[in-house]
Amino acid sequence: MKGHAIIYVARGNAYAFSGHSEAAIADFDKAIEIDPSIAMAFGGRGAIYAALKQFDRALADMDKAIFLDPGDADIYNSRGTVLFLLGQSDKAIADLDKAIDLNPKQFKAHVNRGAIYATKGRLAEAIADYNEAEKLRSTDPEVFYRRGVAYKQKGETAKARADLKKALHLMPHFSEAKQELEGLKSGNKK
Repeated sequence: MKGHAIIYVARGNAYAFSGHSEAAIADFDKAIEIDPSIAMAFGGRGAIYAALKQFDRALADMDKAIFLDPGDADIYNSRGTVLFLLGQSDKAIADLDKAIDLNPKQFKAHVNRGAIYATKGRLAEAIADYNEAEKLRSTDPEVFYRRGVAYKQKGETAKARADLKKALHLMPHFSEAKQELEGLKSGNKK
């Protein structure tokens, strides 16, 4: 019977991916009912709760998922994101550090940690994380956008311009990148 739990997790993930949060939560609930030791169900449900901005429930599920499977880098990345949204930057960085320790190729953890470093004014560390993210996924416009903004904040206009242009090349309708690039052209250093 425990083998059936994974089926509910898979369907819950499919529902989550297609934007059907209630159905996803119902399937994750059923998976947990069948097998309360299935970390993926807690992690999936926690991610849905985070998307719904039910952060207390999200953290409770992510904590349980980590307790059940402390080697899952994705859960640390997800919990780090929630902690950041709750204003707990240092705890968020610790979780993202753990995600990267567990899986150095954890793309989103590098991007997320870089974003937190940038908000804290730790631009060299942010850029280093974006550099690592670029090595892992060199066609992701978000990496170039975020690194371009960090370079802009550092006053490194040429590097900022190059990254923002690359982001726009990869995603021509990336309005934020376009706005930042226009800000550089007009001399505005927001």
